Amino acid sequence: TFKANKKSEGGIMMIQTIYADELDIIERLRKQYDESCKKILSNKTILAHIMKESLKEYESLSIPEIISCIEPETNEESIIGLPTEDITVSGAKTVYDLLYCAALPNKEEDIGIMINLEAQDLSRNPGYPLVKRLMYYLARHLVRQKTGRYRKLRKVVCIFICMNAPKKSQNSINGYQMEEIAIRGELHEKEEDYDLMEGMIIRLKEKVEDGRKDMMNLLSSLFSLEESAEEKKEKLEKGYGILMTRKMEKEVKEMCNFSQGVYSRGIKEGIEQGIGQGIKQGIKQGTEL
Repeated sequence: TFKANKKSEGGIMMIQTIYADELDIIERLRKQYDESCKKILSNKTILAHIMKESLKEYESLSIPEIISCIEPETNEESIIGLPTEDITVSGAKTVYDLLYCAALPNKEEDIGIMINLEAQDLSRNPGYPLVKRLMYYLARHLVRQKTGRYRKLRKVVCIFICMNAPKKSQNSINGYQMEEIAIRGELHEKEEDYDLMEGMIIRLKEKVEDGRKDMMNLLSSLFSLEESAEEKKEKLEKGYGILMTRKMEKEVKEMCNFSQGVYSRGIKEGIEQGIGQGIKQGIKQGTEL
């Protein structure tokens, strides 16, 4: 039977205190990093590139034309956005990352599309299938519209942008949407009347391919841990014609600083292992005293 003496108990308590302090630092860095990601993704030019390759409604438009569809009533560099706190379901509050509306091109009666972007860090296993959360969010976005006039329901789109995904799933894009199946007969409804939910999961890649100018490369470069803020700026400007304003440049630098902190590259796991070893060593020393 192990009996810890006062010295061993004191050593263990000190190690546990250090462990708790380190985890607090990691959690603060994580929150700051998440906020920086949201600020960058709220840039209308970045959103336009995502929408052009993700949504059929905008694939034929130029980037400037898509930008003009994003919150057309505003003339800001970044979106203002819709309220992100959803209390539609009693006792099940949900807070989204980014939520905004975009106009549909060439529509006489335009009720627009509601778009939700979520930045996901998959370095930690969420503990559930991510696609189920995607479906849950889509359903809630329809419900929260609270309109008795079904004709006025907006299409809802939810896009998960995933960083630090397992290697086997990186560089992948999966889409999910409603479709009509004529089980019997030849009757068909208008696509716009049932195409009301569309989801997408984008799992970024670690290594960015030189020369390719697509959404995957843009986002992978933007959130890469390998590239500096200066390298990101050069790629955005030369590769995609995205001129960084002072505001955006500051946000990219902040994100790079946070991503290189304790939070990045699995350092948390290293700390946990080190603390665990330290506690074992403390116990061993305590038994020897």
